[in-house]
Amino acid sequence: MAKQNRFLWPLALAVALHLILISLFAISFVTKPAQDSIQQADIIQAQTIDLSNLKTNKPAKSSTKPEPKAVEENNEPAEDIEKTALAKVVKQQEIDTQRREVAEKAAEKAAQDKVEAAKKAQAEKLVKEKVAAEKAEAEKAVANQKAAEKAAQDKAEAVKKAQAEKLVKEKVAAEKAEAEEAVANQKAAEKAAQDKAEAVKKAQAEKLVKEKVAADKAEAEKAVANQKAAEKAAQDKAEAVKKAQAEKLVKEKVAADKAEAEKAVANQKAAEKAAQDKAEAVKKAQAEKLVKEKVAADKAEAEKAVANQKAAEKAAQDKAEAVKKAQAEKLVKEKVAADKAEAEKALANQKAAEKAAQDKAEAAKKAQAEKLAKEKAAAEKAAQDKAEAAKKAAAEKAAEEKAEAAKKAAADKLTAEKAAAEKAAQAKAEADKLAAEKAAQEKAEAAKQAAENAAAEKAAAAKAAQGAIDEAKNAIKKKVNRSWIRPPTASLGMKCTIQVRLSSQGEVLGEPQVLTSSGDEIFDSSAVNAVLKAQPLPVPADKELFAKDFRSFTFTFEPK
Repeated sequence: MAKQNRFLWPLALAVALHLILISLFAISFVTKPAQDSIQQADIIQAQTIDLSNLKTNKPAKSSTKPEPKAVEENNEPAEDIEKTALAKVVKQQEIDTQRREVAEKAAEKAAQDKVEAAKKAQAEKLVKEKVAAEKAEAEKAVANQKAAEKAAQDKAEAVKKAQAEKLVKEKVAAEKAEAEEAVANQKAAEKAAQDKAEAVKKAQAEKLVKEKVAADKAEAEKAVANQKAAEKAAQDKAEAVKKAQAEKLVKEKVAADKAEAEKAVANQKAAEKAAQDKAEAVKKAQAEKLVKEKVAADKAEAEKAVANQKAAEKAAQDKAEAVKKAQAEKLVKEKVAADKAEAEKALANQKAAEKAAQDKAEAAKKAQAEKLAKEKAAAEKAAQDKAEAAKKAAAEKAAEEKAEAAKKAAADKLTAEKAAAEKAAQAKAEADKLAAEKAAQEKAEAAKQAAENAAAEKAAAAKAAQGAIDEAKNAIKKKVNRSWIRPPTASLGMKCTIQVRLSSQGEVLGEPQVLTSSGDEIFDSSAVNAVLKAQPLPVPADKELFAKDFRSFTFTFEPK
């Protein structure tokens, strides 16, 4: 994501620069025809000032009118006439020089505009190529980043799936081994109990036979036969019950294991709950979940930050474009007004020049009719007019330079405002990025704290469950001890291990089994009777806890 952000900013900057250049080109294109039309009008108007007529007409008039006057004034000297003609020639040369200067300035202006247009076109071409290259590079970087993220995500999902399958297989294998071990233990216990019962019965039978041999051998034989038949029937019945119970337990266990395995494959959460005794697996699953949530949260926050940054950049760009557009419109209006004022000024100057020329022609005509003194005054006035024209040209040049300076200042101001807007946008983007990173860090810390709290709650729950188990076991032992009737053969320190199958109400299902005998059959039988007498046994109300630890319950009976 950081790499993507690194390419977004240059791309946005290049697009903004491209838009600015296009806007400036459009403005110059709009304003250029007006300037050319004004310059052409100036040249045309300058060309319309044709003083050649004055040059041709003046000598004719001077040759026609002064002749009678010369006759009247007794033929003035030819030297004065030559001076007048020379002054007129000098004046005409000055006018021709001014025309050439105006034409040269117009040609220089046209060449300069052409060079600037070529430079601008070349700059726009370079900017377009750079924008296209940066855009292609940014798209390539984004595509590479997406491919890397997808590969990482696929790899993480594959690892997670493999771990889940491994956990399910391990659990199924462990439960299968546990079931097989339980069946083997039950068979061994049943065989040991059967052997012990047979030995006890045989000893009792021998004892009874010995005691009753003198009294009634036939009755003893009958009793032994009846006892053997009863023992055989009881043994067959017990074996059938035990076999049916064992088969039922195996079927229930296999069905439960199969359903639990299918449920674990279909739902990972159920598999994690079923494997809650394996602390490391649970912790690893929680860590993976937290990592996934954090990655998703970071991705969402990063996307949100990118969207905010894009929106901020777009808003800044729109604002900069609006400012540029307003400034461009203002510059265009100012330029149009300046051009209009300049055109009006040029027209006024032209009219003044025409009027001056007309006045000068009339003055020349009048001067030809006046004395040489008046002709000298006219020459002085012409020199003064020339000085004023030079002064006026200097003033116009200064005004033009001032306009150029104002235009350059406006362009510099526009550039400075653009730089300030870009800097503000960049600062805002950095602030948004820091805020997003801070929010992601706080969220990660909160997730970590939540995981720690969950682990603590789980440990507390496990501790509470163990406490409930211990409390229920102690309560069962106490109730069985209270229900026990001490046999004459019992002695201090005798104990036996009994396995009991219970219902959810604490009722004993089937016959309790003595897994580890005390060595005294009468003591073992009294312990079994105490268990049966003590039912219903105090089992936990929690169904899950009961199913796990008390459905098949084994405890050591050791009366104090």
